[in-house]
Amino acid sequence: MKTSTLLLTLLLALGLQAQVYQLPEVDKAPVFAKGKMNSAEFLKYYQQYPKAEHDAGVQGTVIIEYTVDSTGMVINPKVKNGVSTALDQEALRLASLMPFYSPAQKGGQDVAVKLQFQVPFVLNGSKVVATNPTPVMTTNNEVKNPLYVVNDKILQENSNINPEDIKKIRVVKGQKAIDLYGMRAKDGLIMIETK
Repeated sequence: MKTSTLLLTLLLALGLQAQVYQLPEVDKAPVFAKGKMNSAEFLKYYQQYPKAEHDAGVQGTVIIEYTVDSTGMVINPKVKNGVSTALDQEALRLASLMPFYSPAQKGGQDVAVKLQFQVPFVLNGSKVVATNPTPVMTTNNEVKNPLYVVNDKILQENSNINPEDIKKIRVVKGQKAIDLYGMRAKDGLIMIETK
């Protein structure tokens, strides 16, 4: 075994990790790699609503923060924004089931990057369209943070929108978005009108 491989294995065994980057700092974002399954399909397939929480009417969105290491492995999942103990535990269970990613890259090297994963728990069976919106990665690997506006009000954290309540969605880009909502909308504007 090469010395560098042995050293990397030893560092990983000791729980040490090379620098962990934030998403905007990398040249190429990690890619969810469960065959052709995307993260929404992954949730639909694996998510289980805890019975006690379901029966009690507890719902909301758990935000999990985790690292995709330089090998593409999901490590160190933690609840960043929780709802209840049972829902938080289910979200952590889902994080533990997440498949390998294609790792992020910076300067042509595979690197570790910190990500967040939203796990919505909605009782009416509908899927959540927008929940505490997260950055969007463009095809050019640029990170964008569009501003979400519902019925002329900026979407607040942990807000849920039932798709059956949506009448119209409009995307506004560039200077027009800035003219409407100022620099908060510099990365674009997603305007949702409900029925």
